[in-house]
Amino acid sequence: KLREKWGDALNRPAVRAELKVHARRIARLNHMRRLADEAGKTELVARIDKLLERERNRHQAAMDRLKN
Repeated sequence: KLREKWGDALNRPAVRAELKVHARRIARLNHMRRLADEAGKTELVARIDKLLERERNRHQAAMDRLKN
């Protein structure tokens, strides 16, 4: 799926590094969200959801910069 979206850009070290950073951040945020949800902390879940959206936007902008 990544290859379809980003093509040959995946061969560049900077792109691979960005994907690694993004994957790690998303994994950590998802873990925090799950813990907050299990603890019933709805306000914290909402804050983490905003952070997830912010990270996705940051990643998309970084990938768009790197693709060109």
